[in-house]
Amino acid sequence: MAGTFDAGLSMGAAIIAAESLNLGIVPIGGVRKNPGEIIKLLNLPPYTYPAVGLAVGYPKDESHKKPRLPFSTFRHNEVYHTEEMKEAIDQYDMEMEDYLKEVGRQQEGNWSKYTSGIYQNVYYPDVYATMKDQKFLNDK
Repeated sequence: MAGTFDAGLSMGAAIIAAESLNLGIVPIGGVRKNPGEIIKLLNLPPYTYPAVGLAVGYPKDESHKKPRLPFSTFRHNEVYHTEEMKEAIDQYDMEMEDYLKEVGRQQEGNWSKYTSGIYQNVYYPDVYATMKDQKFLNDK
């Protein structure tokens, strides 16, 4: 499982490199929604597992760039700070409301409520079974 952290670091570096060359990127975390199909599609051998995907290419046009959470919501110096968290997330919810209207996804509603609702269930239920199929053991 430590390799998933390395995959995230590698993807971050690839994103920075691509954007420095004026390439567009789309991270695809949904790879974990149906990992068995990705394993078949890519003919992955045992002991390999799809963690994320990244589409890289030349943008057709200037699409709507999704707002990002402010640093203050996830970057903390020395200790975890909660004082400004609610205000920053409320502000982000307003930015996301505008963005979702622009891209025709307003049915998702409030970002905070929508996102927290996703994680009330096992979001990627096929991961454990497909990891076992790929010969990963949960014995340590």
